[in-house]
Amino acid sequence: MTASPYDGALSAIRSHVEDLGTWLGVWEGRKEPDARARRCASDAVDAADAMLRDLHTIRQQLIRVIRDSDDATAARADALLARMREDEAGLGETITMTREASVVRWLDEILPQAMRPTPSGARLDLRLYFSENKEGQWLSVAVTDADDNQIGRSLPIDKPESIGPYFDALAAKAYKVAAAKRTKPL
Repeated sequence: MTASPYDGALSAIRSHVEDLGTWLGVWEGRKEPDARARRCASDAVDAADAMLRDLHTIRQQLIRVIRDSDDATAARADALLARMREDEAGLGETITMTREASVVRWLDEILPQAMRPTPSGARLDLRLYFSENKEGQWLSVAVTDADDNQIGRSLPIDKPESIGPYFDALAAKAYKVAAAKRTKPL
């Protein structure tokens, strides 16, 4: 089991709590004048101060770890937003299934470059990105080459109910391209 960075401070706090109980008991049961009880009261104050110091150490460590985690999360979010902005900037227009002519143009542009010949037809590699924002749920379809690099623009689909019609349109176009690219005749 890996040691926690808080173990030392927590162990010290536990020890101080045990000592504090004893010293407070001696102080509470004192008979004046009682030098031992007075020494225990001072020790109790010192233990309380040490616990506060240890708690502050834990607090500082935790805040540092939380900030590091938040910074890493923010960096990932910024990178994702930048990638989405790049995708959107490259589109010029949002291609959606409600504008079928745009989808047909996109398929006509991408399929001949993206489909790789096989003996029985052609292969097409797609990468799907599912996301949600204030406007609703989106599916972005990206076509990749053999080296897993995106080819052309990605196609955002703006409504979940448009996913099926998109793949219908894709199949209708892709079968024609596959027939032309196949390396082995029927």
